Amino acid sequence: MIKTMLFLLDGVGDRGQPSLGGLTPLQAAHCPNLDRIAKAGETGLMVPFKPGIPLGTDQAHYLLFGYEPEEYPGRAVIDAIGENLSLAAEDIILRTSWATVAHESGRLEEKTIGSFVIRERFTPGIGIKEAQTLARALPKEFGGVRAEWYFSHDSHGFLILRNCIQRFDPQVSDTDPFYEGQRVMACTPFETTGEKAQALAKWINQYLLETYRRLSEHPLNKERQAAGALPGNFLLTKWAGRLGLPEAFHLRNGMRGAVVGSSKLLKGVAASLQMDYYECGDYEEAIKLGHQLDYDYIHIHTKAPDTAAHTKRPQEKVRVLEALDRAFASLKVNEGYLYIITGDHSTASSGTLIHSGESVPVVFLGDMTRRDLGDAFDEAACGQGTHRITAGDLMPIVLNLTDRAKLYHLRAGGKRRLYRAMHVAPLTDE
Repeated sequence: MIKTMLFLLDGVGDRGQPSLGGLTPLQAAHCPNLDRIAKAGETGLMVPFKPGIPLGTDQAHYLLFGYEPEEYPGRAVIDAIGENLSLAAEDIILRTSWATVAHESGRLEEKTIGSFVIRERFTPGIGIKEAQTLARALPKEFGGVRAEWYFSHDSHGFLILRNCIQRFDPQVSDTDPFYEGQRVMACTPFETTGEKAQALAKWINQYLLETYRRLSEHPLNKERQAAGALPGNFLLTKWAGRLGLPEAFHLRNGMRGAVVGSSKLLKGVAASLQMDYYECGDYEEAIKLGHQLDYDYIHIHTKAPDTAAHTKRPQEKVRVLEALDRAFASLKVNEGYLYIITGDHSTASSGTLIHSGESVPVVFLGDMTRRDLGDAFDEAACGQGTHRITAGDLMPIVLNLTDRAKLYHLRAGGKRRLYRAMHVAPLTDE
């Protein structure tokens, strides 16, 4: 059957940039290979979720892979899987970062209260040695809960609350506001009024106040301040979750899937959906590797456009896109393959947003795809093409273009599937 190879250019979409004469980086970039593929293929625009709503890479991939928003287990869980942490169904996990805060007092309803203004969300100069030194001051048991901290990278880590799911619900808010100059946010129940979420929010707030007290007096922070460095005096938390994964990719979509990439995040996404993962940092080599792999669906990811956009220099994103274009020099219609080129989300290369909510271009290229009016791989040209889709539409289109799609009204097995029966028990005479 026809194999699918999807080339995922992370953060490829953008906005019109004044420094580029109102063009997006894709429009401004000289990308003859991507443009040639778009002109030969079936093009369009894809909204990752809903217009104007930015997504993170991991959740965007879940939608691309055919899962509903509520099936997404959360970034902390996916990161933990990608970093091979041991996580049980009874545990709750949070992402953390060592931060620098200033304590300020103020008046509220005739009371004097203190709050914490963030000076640095990620305290500079915190590596594994410093992080592990500070972590030894964190409470190992607090409020009847065993709390374990694990190093990730730089100032980032994980906080795992062991065997507490009977007491707590991870549907709680973040304490990290994501921007310097703001205050540490109080943890509250998130879109629930349940008692277990209230209990966890209260526990987190008390835990963080205790850690601030300990970190403020920590000898390492005293040494850092004496040397003119900022102290890592607060532990910000975000993305509380628990281990609860949806059905595997091959069950959802009827295809054996693999991911080729170079990030722990994509490794975690793949593992959480029982897809195989192959590490490859060079995109041209990753494309070659993809053609050697024996899978029905092969997903080849690069973070390069997104990383360039985060510099907030549009010309840097143009440069990166032009360099990536060379990896597609030999790609053409290939019998037995459906090629797809798209992004998971837009990342604006100016402004203050982390990711942005614009659509991304998409092109499908196979020996039976339609040619349309899209004559270049950019947001405007692909807007002249066939498709106006969301990420959730992608897998049904793949199944259709690879002759795997099933008539919707047919009832094969105990659950509705969009693909022809593969996992249905046969009738036997035993």
